[in-house]
Amino acid sequence: MKNLYANNQDILAGDTYYVISSSNFALLKKEFRSEWLLYIQGKSNFVPEIDNSTLLCHKHDLLMFDLNKDQETEMFCTIPKEEWRELKLLYKGGPTISGTFVIGDTTAFTSIATCIECREKRYH
Repeated sequence: MKNLYANNQDILAGDTYYVISSSNFALLKKEFRSEWLLYIQGKSNFVPEIDNSTLLCHKHDLLMFDLNKDQETEMFCTIPKEEWRELKLLYKGGPTISGTFVIGDTTAFTSIATCIECREKRYH
């Protein structure tokens, strides 16, 4: 899980994302990543179950973010889909929010649609 551990960064549409080696990715809540880093550094004895549910609106169970528009990334990072599968096997939880970047472009498509109604409420 070198990408999850790395401090490398990639710039996409002005936002900071963790480097991904392919166009297929998954979203991971940054809070889990922080807990996981403490665990593998020996500073914690516990890694919680992955909980990406706060990335979704509770009214419609859709994504609260539009990766093609939002400048806010403090809640999540992108990781290669292969690393997501490994984390999910080890730590359970979810939901899985996968996506694809269009090669040669910065357009992202996600497996869970953006909730336009709740996203707009969030920003206004």
